Amino acid sequence: MTNDQANILQSTENPNSEVVRPLVEFQLSDYVTTRLTWHVLSRQRWWMNHEFMKNLPYVPDTAVELYFWTLGPYFEPQYLAARVIETKFTCLISVLDNTYDAYGTFEEL
Repeated sequence: MTNDQANILQSTENPNSEVVRPLVEFQLSDYVTTRLTWHVLSRQRWWMNHEFMKNLPYVPDTAVELYFWTLGPYFEPQYLAARVIETKFTCLISVLDNTYDAYGTFEEL
């Protein structure tokens, strides 16, 4: 929870906090879910704009899966740029790996 979110929760301390606090907590969790959905969709849009699946039919659509992998080490909000870079890099490595799997010979592998 960020400082802004904590300040919002503290400002709800009043006689009606039993009613208000759960609503504010729900609104904050909905905000986090909305932001996560936006980030996932923007990574998917980047993947689709490059048309990897159209040009390279052997490459699976794994952009969303790879984005969730980067949420492990970079889960805090200030690491958004690192998640974007790591996701794009991992996607490109995945394309390269699938190319070797599809066209490589046993000697090369």
